[in-house]
Amino acid sequence: FFDRSFDLRYRITDEGDWMPAIAVGLQDFLGTGMYGGEYVVATKTIGDSFRVTAGLGWGRLGSYNGFDNPLAFLSSDMRNRPAYDLDSPGGQVAFDSFFRGDAAFFGGVEWAPTDRLLVKLEYSSDDGYRDIDGNPLFDRQSPLNIGVNWRPRPGYQIGLSLLHGSEIALTGTLLFNPNDRPFATGLDETPMPVAVRGADAR
Repeated sequence: FFDRSFDLRYRITDEGDWMPAIAVGLQDFLGTGMYGGEYVVATKTIGDSFRVTAGLGWGRLGSYNGFDNPLAFLSSDMRNRPAYDLDSPGGQVAFDSFFRGDAAFFGGVEWAPTDRLLVKLEYSSDDGYRDIDGNPLFDRQSPLNIGVNWRPRPGYQIGLSLLHGSEIALTGTLLFNPNDRPFATGLDETPMPVAVRGADAR
Protein backbone atom coordinates (compact mmCIF):
# COMPACT_ATOMS: atom_id res chain seq x y z
CA PHE A 1 0.00 0.00 0.00
CA PHE A 2 1.12 3.54 -0.72
CA ASP A 3 -0.64 5.70 1.84
CA ARG A 4 -0.05 8.61 4.16
CA SER A 5 -1.39 8.86 7.65
CA PHE A 6 -2.18 11.74 9.99
CA ASP A 7 -2.49 11.17 13.73
CA LEU A 8 -3.70 13.48 16.48
CA ARG A 9 -3.30 13.06 20.23
CA TYR A 10 -4.38 15.33 23.06
CA ARG A 11 -3.18 14.92 26.64
CA ILE A 12 -6.14 15.53 28.93
CA THR A 13 -4.27 15.41 32.25
CA ASP A 14 -0.63 15.57 33.25
CA GLU A 15 0.84 12.88 35.45
CA GLY A 16 0.71 13.62 39.16
CA ASP A 17 1.71 11.85 42.36
CA TRP A 18 -1.26 9.50 42.07
CA MET A 19 -2.99 10.54 38.85
CA PRO A 20 -1.72 9.03 35.58
CA ALA A 21 -1.31 11.05 32.43
CA ILE A 22 -4.44 10.50 30.31
CA ALA A 23 -4.69 11.10 26.58
CA VAL A 24 -7.19 10.58 23.78
CA GLY A 25 -6.02 10.01 20.22
CA LEU A 26 -7.04 9.53 16.61
CA GLN A 27 -4.93 7.32 14.33
CA ASP A 28 -5.00 7.80 10.54
CA PHE A 29 -8.00 10.09 10.86
CA LEU A 30 -7.24 12.07 7.71
CA GLY A 31 -5.85 9.44 5.35
CA THR A 32 -7.78 6.71 3.61
CA GLY A 33 -8.68 5.26 7.00
CA MET A 34 -6.94 1.99 6.23
CA TYR A 35 -5.04 2.22 9.53
CA GLY A 36 -7.75 4.18 11.32
CA GLY A 37 -8.26 3.79 15.04
CA GLU A 38 -9.08 5.72 18.16
CA TYR A 39 -7.98 5.26 21.75
CA VAL A 40 -8.06 6.49 25.32
CA VAL A 41 -4.87 5.71 27.22
CA ALA A 42 -3.36 6.28 30.67
CA THR A 43 0.32 6.13 31.64
CA LYS A 44 1.85 6.16 35.14
CA THR A 45 5.48 6.17 36.22
CA ILE A 46 6.28 3.89 39.15
CA GLY A 47 9.49 4.57 41.00
CA ASP A 48 12.54 5.59 39.02
CA SER A 49 12.58 2.89 36.37
CA PHE A 50 9.06 1.59 35.58
CA ARG A 51 6.26 3.03 33.46
CA VAL A 52 2.90 1.31 32.98
CA THR A 53 0.43 2.06 30.18
CA ALA A 54 -3.13 0.81 29.67
CA GLY A 55 -5.76 1.84 27.19
CA LEU A 56 -8.94 1.10 25.28
CA GLY A 57 -8.88 1.16 21.50
CA TRP A 58 -11.29 1.11 18.55
CA GLY A 59 -10.78 0.45 14.85
CA ARG A 60 -7.38 -1.12 14.21
CA LEU A 61 -6.77 -1.00 17.97
CA GLY A 62 -9.94 -2.97 18.58
CA SER A 63 -9.36 -5.69 15.98
CA TYR A 64 -7.92 -8.37 18.31
CA ASN A 65 -9.84 -9.93 21.20
CA GLY A 66 -12.46 -7.18 20.96
CA PHE A 67 -15.81 -6.88 22.68
CA ASP A 68 -19.01 -4.90 22.23
CA ASN A 69 -18.50 -1.16 22.22
CA PRO A 70 -18.98 0.23 25.76
CA LEU A 71 -20.17 3.50 24.19
CA ALA A 72 -23.18 1.80 22.63
CA PHE A 73 -25.37 3.18 25.42
CA LEU A 74 -25.00 6.59 23.75
CA SER A 75 -26.40 5.34 20.44
CA SER A 76 -27.00 2.02 18.75
CA ASP A 77 -24.98 3.37 15.80
CA MET A 78 -21.85 3.05 17.94
CA ARG A 79 -22.05 -0.75 17.70
CA ASN A 80 -20.97 -0.93 14.06
CA ARG A 81 -18.01 0.60 12.28
CA PRO A 82 -18.18 1.29 8.53
CA ALA A 83 -15.96 -1.07 6.54
CA TYR A 84 -12.86 0.32 4.86
CA ASP A 85 -13.59 1.34 1.27
CA LEU A 86 -10.78 0.45 -1.16
CA ASP A 87 -12.02 3.17 -3.52
CA SER A 88 -11.84 5.85 -0.84
CA PRO A 89 -10.01 8.92 -2.18
CA GLY A 90 -8.60 9.73 1.26
CA GLY A 91 -7.97 13.17 2.65
CA GLN A 92 -11.38 13.29 4.32
CA VAL A 93 -12.15 13.07 8.02
CA ALA A 94 -14.11 9.88 8.73
CA PHE A 95 -16.42 11.27 11.41
CA ASP A 96 -18.80 8.34 10.94
CA SER A 97 -16.09 5.91 12.17
CA PHE A 98 -14.80 7.59 15.31
CA PHE A 99 -15.02 5.34 18.41
CA ARG A 100 -17.39 2.95 16.63
CA GLY A 101 -17.38 -0.82 16.41
CA ASP A 102 -15.71 -3.31 18.74
CA ALA A 103 -13.29 -2.10 21.39
CA ALA A 104 -10.31 -3.88 22.95
CA PHE A 105 -7.80 -3.38 25.73
CA PHE A 106 -4.09 -2.81 25.11
CA GLY A 107 -1.19 -2.01 27.39
CA GLY A 108 2.48 -2.20 28.12
CA VAL A 109 5.29 -1.93 30.64
CA GLU A 110 8.62 -0.12 30.26
CA TRP A 111 11.66 -0.82 32.44
CA ALA A 112 14.78 1.32 32.39
CA PRO A 113 17.55 -0.61 34.20
CA THR A 114 20.05 2.11 33.19
CA ASP A 115 19.90 5.59 31.69
CA ARG A 116 20.80 4.16 28.27
CA LEU A 117 18.76 0.94 28.20
CA LEU A 118 14.98 0.54 27.97
CA VAL A 119 13.10 -2.78 27.92
CA LYS A 120 9.48 -2.84 26.71
CA LEU A 121 6.70 -5.43 26.89
CA GLU A 122 3.47 -4.75 25.03
CA TYR A 123 0.09 -6.40 24.66
CA SER A 124 -1.22 -5.37 21.23
CA SER A 125 -4.89 -5.27 20.26
CA ASP A 126 -4.08 -4.59 16.59
CA ASP A 127 -4.80 -7.52 14.26
CA GLY A 128 -5.27 -5.46 11.11
CA TYR A 129 -2.12 -6.52 9.26
CA ARG A 130 -3.90 -7.90 6.22
CA ASP A 131 -3.76 -7.53 2.45
CA ILE A 132 -6.52 -6.29 0.15
CA ASP A 133 -8.20 -9.71 0.18
CA GLY A 134 -8.17 -9.89 3.98
CA ASN A 135 -5.37 -12.47 4.23
CA PRO A 136 -2.82 -12.08 7.06
CA LEU A 137 0.46 -10.46 6.01
CA PHE A 138 2.44 -12.64 8.43
CA ASP A 139 2.01 -15.43 10.97
CA ARG A 140 0.68 -13.65 14.06
CA GLN A 141 1.38 -16.15 16.83
CA SER A 142 0.98 -13.90 19.87
CA PRO A 143 -0.44 -10.50 20.88
CA LEU A 144 2.75 -9.87 22.89
CA ASN A 145 5.67 -7.78 21.65
CA ILE A 146 8.99 -7.32 23.43
CA GLY A 147 11.72 -4.86 22.59
CA VAL A 148 14.97 -3.34 23.79
CA ASN A 149 16.07 0.24 23.07
CA TRP A 150 19.66 1.37 23.56
CA ARG A 151 20.75 5.01 23.61
CA PRO A 152 24.49 5.14 22.89
CA ARG A 153 24.41 8.91 23.30
CA PRO A 154 21.75 11.62 23.71
CA GLY A 155 19.58 11.99 20.63
CA TYR A 156 20.36 8.55 19.17
CA GLN A 157 18.41 5.35 19.74
CA ILE A 158 18.72 1.79 18.39
CA GLY A 159 15.95 -0.76 18.92
CA LEU A 160 15.54 -4.51 18.53
CA SER A 161 12.08 -6.10 18.87
CA LEU A 162 10.33 -9.46 18.64
CA LEU A 163 6.84 -8.80 17.27
CA HIS A 164 3.84 -11.12 17.57
CA GLY A 165 6.08 -14.15 18.16
CA SER A 166 7.16 -14.38 14.53
CA GLU A 167 8.74 -11.13 13.31
CA ILE A 168 11.96 -9.31 14.18
CA ALA A 169 12.36 -5.54 13.82
CA LEU A 170 15.51 -3.40 13.92
CA THR A 171 15.04 0.36 14.20
CA GLY A 172 17.17 3.46 14.39
CA THR A 173 15.88 6.80 15.65
CA LEU A 174 17.34 10.30 15.71
CA LEU A 175 15.76 12.58 18.31
CA PHE A 176 16.18 16.32 18.54
CA ASN A 177 14.58 19.28 20.25
CA PRO A 178 13.85 22.23 17.91
CA ASN A 179 14.42 24.58 20.85
CA ASP A 180 17.90 23.17 21.42
CA ARG A 181 19.09 22.36 17.94
CA PRO A 182 22.76 21.59 17.28
CA PHE A 183 22.83 23.65 14.07
CA ALA A 184 21.73 27.17 13.26
CA THR A 185 18.75 27.70 10.96
CA GLY A 186 20.35 30.44 8.88
CA LEU A 187 17.49 32.74 9.87
CA ASP A 188 19.06 33.97 13.10
CA GLU A 189 19.57 37.67 13.76
CA THR A 190 22.76 39.20 12.47
CA PRO A 191 25.49 39.93 14.99
CA MET A 192 26.21 43.44 16.20
CA PRO A 193 28.18 45.43 13.59
CA VAL A 194 31.87 46.04 14.24
CA ALA A 195 32.44 49.61 15.40
CA VAL A 196 35.03 51.49 13.37
CA ARG A 197 37.78 52.81 15.61
CA GLY A 198 38.69 56.41 15.40
CA ALA A 199 42.04 57.67 14.15
CA ASP A 200 43.32 58.30 17.68
CA ALA A 201 42.49 54.76 18.78
CA ARG A 202 44.29 53.31 15.77
